[in-house]
Order: sequence, then C-alpha cells, then structure tokens
Amino acid sequence: MKNLRYPEAFQGNLKKNNYYEGWYNKIVDLKKDKSYAFIPTIAINRESNTSQAFIQILNGQTGEMHYIRHKLTKFENLSNTEFSIRIDNSFFSAQGFLLDIDQNAIKIKGNIKYINPILWPRSFLQPNIMGILNYIPFLETYHGIVSMNHQLKGSLDINGTIVDFNGGKGYVEKDWGSSFPESYIWAQTNHFLETELSMVLSVALVPLFGVKIKGFFCVIWHKGTFYTFTTYTNAKVRFLSRSGKNIRLVIEDRKYFVDITIDKSNLKFTKLKAPKLGDMSFDIVETLSSRIKVHLYDRKKHKVILEDTGTNAGLDIYNIDLLK
Repeated sequence: MKNLRYPEAFQGNLKKNNYYEGWYNKIVDLKKDKSYAFIPTIAINRESNTSQAFIQILNGQTGEMHYIRHKLTKFENLSNTEFSIRIDNSFFSAQGFLLDIDQNAIKIKGNIKYINPILWPRSFLQPNIMGILNYIPFLETYHGIVSMNHQLKGSLDINGTIVDFNGGKGYVEKDWGSSFPESYIWAQTNHFLETELSMVLSVALVPLFGVKIKGFFCVIWHKGTFYTFTTYTNAKVRFLSRSGKNIRLVIEDRKYFVDITIDKSNLKFTKLKAPKLGDMSFDIVETLSSRIKVHLYDRKKHKVILEDTGTNAGLDIYNIDLLK
C-alpha cells in the first residue's frame, strides 16, 4: 500500500487483485426530508472477470438503489495526499462532488460543496481512526474517516427534479482492502439537537493473526472535541444486545463510557452490493432513516457530557448474531 500517512487518499492501484476501495458520501438536506448516499468504488477480481469502477446511489427516503457500473479504466486517482478521484464524468473529493450520471433509469447532474469539514486530527501514530493498525499490511479491510461533519452548498438535478441541499449536512468515510467483514454493525449520524455533534461506530468480526476478534471503533465529535473509543486504545465493548426493535451498546475506557441505542424498527432497508475478495458478490442492507440515542459520561468527573438523539442515521448491519 501507498500513502499510508494519508488514508483518505487512494491507497490502491489498478493492477491489484482481490481488492476494493470506496468512499461513502452521505448528504441530508436542511429540512431533513431528503437524504442520499453516493459511494464511488473500484472492485478488482481478475479470476471472475468482474473488475469494475462504479457508483452506488442510495435514496434514503424511497429506499431505491442505483448501481452505475463502468469499466475499471474509467477510474482515475487525482491526488496522493487527499481524497480526490474521478469515475467517468463524475468527480469526488474532500471538498465535495460533481455528478454527471445518465444510466440505468437515473439521471443526475449537479455540484455539492462541503463547507467547513471536520477532518480527522492526524498524527503519525493516528493517521486516521485505525491508528497504528493502519500500517499493518495484511488486514482484510481498513477504514478511514474523511469528514465527521460539514455543511452543504449546492443542488442536484435528479431525473428532472431539483433537490436543494444548501444548508444541509454531510459525512464522508472510506473503506479499502479485500473483503467486507463477515459480521458487523455500522451506524452514523450528525443530526442531533446539538448542531456541533456527530458520531460514527462500527463493530466487526475480523481475522487477525489466525484468529477472529471483535474489532470496533466509536467516534463522537462534540463542540470541537473528539472522543475516540477503539480496540487499539484498550477501550472495551461492555455490553452488546439486539432486541426486536433496538441494538444497544455500552463502550468504555478509563475516562469515559458511552451508552448507545440504535432504533432499527419500521425502517426501509435497501440491499447494497459489498465486496468479497474484490468481487461485488454479496448483499448487505442499509438504511438512512434510523435514530440513535447517545449518552456520553465522564467517569472521573462523574458528570454527563451529552445526551441526545440523532435522526437520519445511517445503519448497516450484516450477520450481527456472530458478534454476541
């Protein structure tokens, strides 16, 4: 891999095999009525002859998914130090994206700019959320946060209807490696009553040194401060349960604990394609309409830092019974 100090930038090359790399761009309008995820990705599996560049599009309100497939050669990396790529006539970067899509019953044109993005506080030991694990070369999958929270400027013409995203909010992250985990929970929202609040979490069953471990991270950005709970910082998932309507997690370290309840009832889940050895061969499900209650507590000062409920939350679950 290259550019390890800049995980948000393109890490691969088009000569790889059994490889994928994708960036998840979520946008929600000011009224919180319209939400979309745009996921530009490359996937390479030479044995199955399915190597491709594509953009998955998820409409959070209708649950519609569009899969815009292109030849792998339609992908172009535009920077070695930041997120900046092109697939066919569409461009994506840490500053926003420009879409020019006319394929598979979906036509989208427009430009969305990201205003005041909240970037990961980079250091050598923590170039991104995976910390020093980012430098280990043989992991099944890697994860990076591009922007925890930002304002939106612009609009999209979607099949002839203008959708205004001015004043809305967005979030960007990425994944790369060979395969998605065989079991995981992922959830994210930045639509709380407190405007300077955003959170993302992931718990996954991952192979490491011949055994399968429960790897996780939870990041809360609140009024300029990052609260980070991860496997490599010796934080612990003390409680994980799945009831009929909710998923609840309690995570703690020496300073803080966070109690998170994810509402998964009455939601529109949509099938998305996910990679297995670089082949987009199995389905996951995702929604952009979950609700997440977050309670963050300072153990040393014995006080509540925040308690709030986020809406328009992304929720992606797969085979989660293996996490218990």
